[in-house]
Amino acid sequence: MPPKNELSPLGQMSSPGQVPSSDPVLPDDEIHSSGQITPSDTEIPGSNDGTSPAAEQTDVNPALKVVVLVGMTEEPFLIPVTTLTNLSQQFADYVLVRLPTKHYNADIDDKESVQEEAIIFQHMDVPTFQLLGDFQFRRDYNVPFLAAPLGQQMGDPEARVEFAQYAENVNSVLMWSKWLSQQDLDVDRMVRPFYGEFIEEFGADTIDIPNPPDTTFDHFLPHAKLYVLAIKFDITGLGELTIRKLMVLILRAHLTFDFAGEFAQLAKFILLNTGKDDALRKRIYKIRTLVVNLFMKNPKFAAVFQEFKEFSDEVLYMRVHQ
Repeated sequence: MPPKNELSPLGQMSSPGQVPSSDPVLPDDEIHSSGQITPSDTEIPGSNDGTSPAAEQTDVNPALKVVVLVGMTEEPFLIPVTTLTNLSQQFADYVLVRLPTKHYNADIDDKESVQEEAIIFQHMDVPTFQLLGDFQFRRDYNVPFLAAPLGQQMGDPEARVEFAQYAENVNSVLMWSKWLSQQDLDVDRMVRPFYGEFIEEFGADTIDIPNPPDTTFDHFLPHAKLYVLAIKFDITGLGELTIRKLMVLILRAHLTFDFAGEFAQLAKFILLNTGKDDALRKRIYKIRTLVVNLFMKNPKFAAVFQEFKEFSDEVLYMRVHQ
């Protein structure tokens, strides 16, 4: 049977309802010695060490097509080599040289143009792979925003009431930023510029959102995984695009007690998968600075930033060198 996904370019938009899982996206040779990765793991092996894949140049004919078997189910994709190199040479070399292969007996027209051995990309998930293809073709990508009610998380009723009272009449992080900028607060002079920075960047006319959406970690994760891949494989333009899409999601999300826990999950994913001085890591710090007094009322938020003690040192360094 031929591969079900004969794609040129690489991918299509994810089907509504599909979001990438939190599985790592790199293959077995990047996995920690335990050898087992479960869907609950949030760290992508090798992504926070500041290294890039070895520069192994491929001599594969650029006119060639390859079958890539994606994910644990080995979903087949038929892909021109040029599609991989259009993302980045590092990504192409990684897929074509470093990943394992196996014989794949497919009934494909023009078999002469298709590499006989299929490439096994087991620790890449299908939705993320499709989003990469979408970006390769359009230099943009789209993740459908599906309504997903926030499940109630940890926190006693008193903490929830206190949060609601503290954030009264403020329904988004961007609006919270505006509210802080208007207060006569005794705060560190190096922190105050953060209050208006996002308003200036995203426009004051976007602050008042009548019905902001309930945003969850599942909404953040597709963008965050693409960001990690963009940094790891030096995919031009993708990192900046994912940062902007993530920031819009965060700043315009419904400001609730439970959202504090969802943001904490994103922060943990970014802290695990990026290194010091990373651009998105700095954005997470700035948002944390804006919301810390409010979000600390959620124990999940508090736990994440207590877990990453080294992040506090980075925060201090960043503030001193503003």
